[in-house]
Amino acid sequence: MDEQPIQSNVPFQHHVFVCCGPRCNAEGAGKVLRDLVREEMFKRGLENQVRDTACVCFSYCSHGPNIMVYPDGILYTKVQPHDVTEIFQEHIVGGRPVERLMYRQRK
Repeated sequence: MDEQPIQSNVPFQHHVFVCCGPRCNAEGAGKVLRDLVREEMFKRGLENQVRDTACVCFSYCSHGPNIMVYPDGILYTKVQPHDVTEIFQEHIVGGRPVERLMYRQRK
């Protein structure tokens, strides 16, 4: 039997998860990022193509604040407020992950 690729059945293209756990949200950083994600989403008219969710923890606390983008499975670390516009422009709209913000696994 030939395996068929899994086809998404969700009515949107990207899901942006923003860590709002205790360490990523120190001094409200996670909430600020989530608010900026929502602002970018609506400013660009992408509210029907992008979903956002505040999450408690990705277990990469020492690298936070963190944002994860699906279905691409890209984890962005040490995200600052000014980075959100770049994530949307380059990744969400342009299809190119922002390399400088991507999590790098230690070897």
